[in-house]
Amino acid sequence: MRIIGRKSISVSLREYSAALGALRKGQLSDGPDIGAFERDFARYTGNKYAIAVPSARLGIQLVLRALGGRAGEKAILSAYNFPAIPRLMREMGVEPVFADIDPVTWNIDCTKIQECIDVKTRYLLVTHMFGQPCDMEPIVAIAKKHGLKLVEDCAHACGAEYKGKRVGSFGDAACFSFGLGKGLVTFGGGMVVTNDENLHGKIKSMICNLAPAGNSNILKSLFAGFAAAFCTKKIPYMLLVFPLNLIFTTLGLDLEEIIDTALNHNVKDGQGRFTNAQAAIGLEQLKNIDYLNDCRIGVCQKLGEGLRSIGALEFPYQIDNVKHVHLYFPLKVERVRAFKRYLIKYGIDVKRSGQTNCAADAHAPVAESHADCVIELPNYPCLSQRDIAYMTGKIRDFFKEKI
Repeated sequence: MRIIGRKSISVSLREYSAALGALRKGQLSDGPDIGAFERDFARYTGNKYAIAVPSARLGIQLVLRALGGRAGEKAILSAYNFPAIPRLMREMGVEPVFADIDPVTWNIDCTKIQECIDVKTRYLLVTHMFGQPCDMEPIVAIAKKHGLKLVEDCAHACGAEYKGKRVGSFGDAACFSFGLGKGLVTFGGGMVVTNDENLHGKIKSMICNLAPAGNSNILKSLFAGFAAAFCTKKIPYMLLVFPLNLIFTTLGLDLEEIIDTALNHNVKDGQGRFTNAQAAIGLEQLKNIDYLNDCRIGVCQKLGEGLRSIGALEFPYQIDNVKHVHLYFPLKVERVRAFKRYLIKYGIDVKRSGQTNCAADAHAPVAESHADCVIELPNYPCLSQRDIAYMTGKIRDFFKEKI
């Protein structure tokens, strides 16, 4: 039996060295690497400005505030989404309005946006789900026609492209996430990007009002992040993590979800600014992001080839003229619990997707059909051809397909 972890955090000795360098210089909290990372990331995404933020969720909140978000206004977003996004809007008094998703791409359905617009609609938030860009051409046209502020959620899509242009550069602003398991990892935090000088100034001012993170908290976060990265490597995972995951899955629980809930993602939104140590790590990660994305794309192509003929499975279709970075490889299955138990019995650890139908009171039948029945297959650069063949073979066995 092969053991295949659900994720592998791509951190090398360069990132360890960068963090130690910040510590040695006494620049854990503040230092020149923050400005350098912001400049390089803005250039990478095709924007004039970038602002490092302590969390991507806080970044979205800051963008909405800087755009003038007021109680009573409405924002359109995808019904199939991460629940924290509409929650933070409601906390601001902005009402989320849900558009259903395209049954083929699983991104927001452009034909459903128009019917959600009324006189109170001010924002359009689009999520590039699982790393695939939304169909931005009609989305930009709709936003311009109705005078909507367009915000891109690029948490899954660092490096993704639509018609040769990187995501995050189409709207008024965009937010990226650098948490564990993302394409670019700084052990938490994120980035807001924009081409609007006035918007940049407002968000930067709000960030400056946050208290700097304390050195002891920074060291704890770095230790936890590097420890988590170590535990996703093959041997530590086999010896330490997999046995625990096997026990928890047998009990109908998920170890990662329990840890995430207990630690609240290791940071509460708004507590402490993005740190110089994180920026030093981010500068190293940015040098390698395109290579890692290309590796994930190659893995997903092989997974798709091995699973496409299984009629009981669904996964998103990739639209033309995009670079889909495939941060995750989602599968829609009917018997998700049985499927997950079966795979982990054979050493394949999978996670139920954190995305769900957020439109409880709205008519979003496609999003509802995906709620709680999507799992994410292991998909990371160091997966071997033998690993991929093993996974696809066991999945075919589960569905008793004759290939």
